[in-house]
Amino acid sequence: MFENYNTNLFLKHKILLKYNTISDLKIYHITLYLLLFQSRFGTKLIQLPLNLNFGILLKKKKIFIQFFFKKNIKITRNIFFLKFILKLLRLNITPLIFGITSNLILQGIGFRIYLNKTRQILAFKLGYSHKIYYKIPKGFWIRIFNRYSFKIIGSNLYGLKQIIQKIITFKKPNSYTGKGIKLQTTLLKLKPGKKQI
Repeated sequence: MFENYNTNLFLKHKILLKYNTISDLKIYHITLYLLLFQSRFGTKLIQLPLNLNFGILLKKKKIFIQFFFKKNIKITRNIFFLKFILKLLRLNITPLIFGITSNLILQGIGFRIYLNKTRQILAFKLGYSHKIYYKIPKGFWIRIFNRYSFKIIGSNLYGLKQIIQKIITFKKPNSYTGKGIKLQTTLLKLKPGKKQI
């Protein structure tokens, strides 16, 4: 929604953010300078600088943001504000649109993972005499590729790291055999065993 300002007093500057899809994204004005972004991956509150007039509009795969600066403000200051706001919006909006993902793998004979979609519970079979169950926190999703690899999806990076650390503690990678749960991008440097010495 764009407001009409007197062009004699204000300069207009536009920011355009392009994404492959923004179908799930919704934007709400909480206060004059406080925006709430919401999607299936979560919500995010963004506080914009005070005394800054702006309008925002969602259209297909684009986000239009128009700012109005007073003409007595130097152009260099306008550019500084635009760069700051563009970076702020990208850091907060991108995780809400695409989500933050992390792939994990189970390495070991007989290791398996199962997902109860209705209860959002992960079950791990890690060579113990019992299964290990883990309740997926709200705001995160699991996608299983096969019985030994899966993906965690969410919008909160701190929460995602906590989940990964918790799951890895179920079976930490063995420094000699490499068996355990690890990130797909993790490269383990195995120690030589007694037979290899």
